[in-house]
Amino acid sequence: MRALGRRVEDFARKSCRAFPLEELYRLGRDDRPQLARLIHQEIAIRNAQLCKELLLLPFGLAETAGVRKVVECFSSYVDWLSEFPAPSKDDAAFTELLKQILKDNADITRTVGGAVLEVRSALGEAQYEEVRTEVDLILDRFFIKRIGLRFLIQHHIEAAEASSDGSGIIRSMEVGNVLRAAAAEARSAVVEEFGLAPQVEVIGDGAEIPLVHTNTYATGSSLSRPIPKQDCFTHVPSHVHFICFQLLRNACQAAVGNWKRRQCQEQRELLLAVASDAAAQQSQSVPLGRATVAGFPIMSRKLMQLPEGLAPVRAIFAHGREDVSIKVSDEGGGIPRSELQQAWSYYGTGDDRAAGVGLPLSRLHARYYGGDVVLKSMEGFGTDVYVFLDRPPMAPPRHLRDISETPSRAITFSPRKIHRLSLNSRALNP
Repeated sequence: MRALGRRVEDFARKSCRAFPLEELYRLGRDDRPQLARLIHQEIAIRNAQLCKELLLLPFGLAETAGVRKVVECFSSYVDWLSEFPAPSKDDAAFTELLKQILKDNADITRTVGGAVLEVRSALGEAQYEEVRTEVDLILDRFFIKRIGLRFLIQHHIEAAEASSDGSGIIRSMEVGNVLRAAAAEARSAVVEEFGLAPQVEVIGDGAEIPLVHTNTYATGSSLSRPIPKQDCFTHVPSHVHFICFQLLRNACQAAVGNWKRRQCQEQRELLLAVASDAAAQQSQSVPLGRATVAGFPIMSRKLMQLPEGLAPVRAIFAHGREDVSIKVSDEGGGIPRSELQQAWSYYGTGDDRAAGVGLPLSRLHARYYGGDVVLKSMEGFGTDVYVFLDRPPMAPPRHLRDISETPSRAITFSPRKIHRLSLNSRALNP
């Protein structure tokens, strides 16, 4: 195991400071020099503590190349910050340093994904499934801390820009606008991947014209009545955008995948029907050669790209007394109940280091501010995903949750399981 430098060890022994949202709102708007002085040491402490925890990860994660690379990056941030003088009234240089850390930190999700895939390969699929739940809890803890770190950095950077509708990244926002921007990005990503994407209908602010689709069950008076336009609410628009983009992209992918499966099934049935009719007209069965099959009206690749019959994805939102709620609905065939828990697992079952993190990270972002993401599936039809965003009653926002490193759930490990696998038995400090 690689030893940490003395400077990192010293910072790791210090205590983190919790930041109520209203304090960050006030400092970002009225006292950026004080905000810079507070987070100068705080960011170094949190990076150092993450380094310490990463080197204590079980299941061989601490020995992977990905985790070693992350520890090296975070250690370098501690060095940069400790060598940088305390910010003064002119904090432009400190802001540039934070921008460099933020940019350098952008690929951490993929790097951690490489570490998880390395452990999964070493253990084998069967043994990895035995510890998957505990690995997911480890990743929950890591990523919730990273959200807090990036929040502080982004908030200070964006607070440099004067804003009449908020402070830093805490701003007044219209959910409909965020959803429409996220939908456009999600559709572009899915078109690039599949060649087509469903329409996304955003309903909730009166700007929509609800459509009635005869080929779906998503019709009725609830969608034909306009929902009264609501006022803006104060939150973190960039994080809400991230949640909406991930959920809408998942929904569009599922809708396209299900539509293509239906098209293939219809073509198979058509082939069988044509073959059966041809055989019935002959006194005996005639083998179907290439010329005969080529004459069947099979859907060409060009025609397959046409979205006719592709059910739309719907994003419906409403402002309640406590929450702003969003429901993303698709007709992508749903998820079997036995696989629902795995939908929340990081990095799925494939070999893509960046795939399989959108849903669990969306839930973490929502929970970080006191909200949640809930998934409901109807296998054979589609999936509904509900997003609950804690709604502050006024601006500056009330205390939703301290911007601290504390995860929403305690992490526990099974000593028996770790011992049986003969792996590193040291767990994360609570």
